[in-house]
Amino acid sequence: AIAWLVQDASAGDAFFFHYSGHGGRVQTDDGFHETLCPLDMHGAGMLEDTELFETMVRPLPSGCRLTCILDACHSAGALNLPFLFTGTQENLNKALAGEAVQMAMSKNWAHDLAAWRQGNHLALMTDVATMGLGLWELWGKHKNA
Repeated sequence: AIAWLVQDASAGDAFFFHYSGHGGRVQTDDGFHETLCPLDMHGAGMLEDTELFETMVRPLPSGCRLTCILDACHSAGALNLPFLFTGTQENLNKALAGEAVQMAMSKNWAHDLAAWRQGNHLALMTDVATMGLGLWELWGKHKNA
């Protein structure tokens, strides 16, 4: 049903696959397999990780890119990839720094300061506390990386 996505793929091609929906796990003789649960799963069945790999990943030639975004339970192994990507310490630090910047930029500091000047301290204190907790969580990620 999804083989058309990578049909006739050649070096230099870039493909994009996005799935948001239910995911699951099924037990087989060789362990668990992650699945995607498409709308027609009651008639056509779930899409198992091995099937997704054989259909969308294995056919790709060298120099071809497939970007998959899977928003489902148990989707970490849904493509049954034979490797695990682990970034370098530099890449991980950059990613964490980017999260910190995004966290700071997501607050409406100008509104908070204007409210502070009018005697409403709650908005600023809430955003400062949220920022502090978020940075503490990022510090934990950094230490565990």
